[in-house]
Amino acid sequence: MEALAQCQRHSFDYEARRLRADRKEKATRAERTAPYAEAGFTVLDRDPGFGDDSKIHWRYIATAEDAEVDPRAHVTEEQVRQRPDLWGVWVRTETMYVEVESGEPVEEADIDWDTFDDPDVEPEEGLRHANSVEERDVYVPQFYFLDVLRAEEAGLVPVNGGRYQFNRAIQLAGFNPTSPLPEDEEAREAALLAAEEAKRVQRRRVRELNKLAESATDVRREFIREMLSANKPPKNAATWTAMMVALAPHQLSEYHSSDLLPELMGDKTWTTYDAKKKIAAAATAASESRAWMLTFALTVAAMESRMAKDAWRSRPQYVSEYLGMLTANGHTLANVEKVISGELRPEDIDIA
Repeated sequence: MEALAQCQRHSFDYEARRLRADRKEKATRAERTAPYAEAGFTVLDRDPGFGDDSKIHWRYIATAEDAEVDPRAHVTEEQVRQRPDLWGVWVRTETMYVEVESGEPVEEADIDWDTFDDPDVEPEEGLRHANSVEERDVYVPQFYFLDVLRAEEAGLVPVNGGRYQFNRAIQLAGFNPTSPLPEDEEAREAALLAAEEAKRVQRRRVRELNKLAESATDVRREFIREMLSANKPPKNAATWTAMMVALAPHQLSEYHSSDLLPELMGDKTWTTYDAKKKIAAAATAASESRAWMLTFALTVAAMESRMAKDAWRSRPQYVSEYLGMLTANGHTLANVEKVISGELRPEDIDIA
């Protein structure tokens, strides 16, 4: 409530939706971590991978016996469960592609993206049709060793370049590490792991910006519904519509171009199948200005259908002009929409 009280009036709806999404995610995470708490693990309230070097990720730790056999091994969940008192758990949300019907994970390289939104096209041999998969959030447990000073007692040693993580945790515990910092070989190993960590941060950024984009989309579409309910076209509507028809006429005939018409026109009796026919029928009985508004609505719906949650990455063609038109009519861009328009970079948005 404090965040809502402090936000500016024009961003109230956006902030409220963002907070609701955060609450939903926290509730789901609490549900997924409950079994670990019952098993004796410490449930962490945030991801230690972002700035807490006192805890060591399980990929850097192995039993002494396993490390002797395979220096690249790390502890298994079964081994971690033998001493839950020494471990904390954070359930990380990751976005991945899964089969729609079964929910089984699918590698992105196995998807034929040329079939996207076209159910009649056969995928290439060995690939899946893009319509048979979808993105979903999955919850993956990550285990962190809580007390590096008890590692020897537990028979655990650093692996996979984890000596630096051990030394850092020992220093934070107030002791001088007895082992030297990594030599050249381990330094190279650490650089590779640092690159892996950077990729993980990027994956988190993708997930967080997708969430922000979904909240911004809800607010933007409410604004569009109000704008389209007027009898006269808004400012710059004719100019923008003429530009889109001239430069991107294909958008009006794309597979999903009319899917949003019922929602944006505020008529729940319409279906996506007959929405364009409804527009055509309404135009025959409409005034000149209302007919212009219906043409504008068709073009807006086609553009809005391209504003997926990852539009901040894909930046649909002519999206800057589209958002500029909405801004000229009173819509206030959320920061993630400024990324879509090119005003900000994804890295400019704080995801902490």
